[in-house]
Amino acid sequence: MKKSEWSYNKLLLDEQEGRRVDILLESKDGKYISEFVVRDRCEKVTSYLNALIVGALIDRKAAEYPASIENDYFQYYLDNLNENGFLE
Repeated sequence: MKKSEWSYNKLLLDEQEGRRVDILLESKDGKYISEFVVRDRCEKVTSYLNALIVGALIDRKAAEYPASIENDYFQYYLDNLNENGFLE
């Protein structure tokens, strides 16, 4: 096995076993975060980033879905706001 293959496999194993968190951030305009991916099993980080980033997108009217209680993604955002103490 090549060293680069071993390193990549070690990264994946560390993610799967909870020793590593990889967070990928994307910006469509080069100024604000528009998307993110948390590669691991870290639900708390995912929840917190969703609450922050989606709120900023809604505030800038750049969200990809309507801010409607009938929308599942918006409900997920509201649940994350509540879970992270932003609604208190």
